[in-house]
Amino acid sequence: MRSETGETSDMKIREYLVGCVAGEMDARFHEEALKAQAVASYTFAQYIKNRDKDKPGADISDDSSVYQSYIDEEKRKDKWKDSFEKYESAVENAVDAVLGQQILYDDKPIMAVYFDKCNGLTESSENILGKQLPYLVSVTSDGDKLSPELESYEEFTIDEFKNAFSKKNIDFSHIRRFIILFFQSAVVFFNNCPNESVAPHVPNDPKNDLCL
Repeated sequence: MRSETGETSDMKIREYLVGCVAGEMDARFHEEALKAQAVASYTFAQYIKNRDKDKPGADISDDSSVYQSYIDEEKRKDKWKDSFEKYESAVENAVDAVLGQQILYDDKPIMAVYFDKCNGLTESSENILGKQLPYLVSVTSDGDKLSPELESYEEFTIDEFKNAFSKKNIDFSHIRRFIILFFQSAVVFFNNCPNESVAPHVPNDPKNDLCL
């Protein structure tokens, strides 16, 4: 379903995944990263489709605050401009390489939630989702610490800080100066699952259509 209009439409899985990967990941990233994103996006879509199969309406929405990002070809052209053909080809090649592959646990698609980067340690599902999932456990992720975008430093005046939190009805009148170091926080990601039954899987008869 289109979150902006509420309209629904049928589309091929390949088309959907190209839009997902383009919306969720920088197309300049390594091909293996793009392929991993395609598998995660497909798995997540199948999880949602199976979970909500008895509900009326579309299988999934393009509302990234609830599901995952999806940008259509027109928006991709606007995003990439003169580099559209280059980046479109990179994303399409990655999607084609893993099309139909998904991650299963006990023969069912996992809740393949993912994130951009973390501070070196992921969170367990019970701390984020309120329920324990054996394939979503806290693990170290030292590679994230190498990202130049892991940390950012911002300095605010008293008024700027107070205005930012004014809607929360918090009184900061006694504070004179703030220097805040923001760390991009982790959400949850399937990683280093201890159960051997979780593995990339290609269905014998994958469904090629999705109602968005």
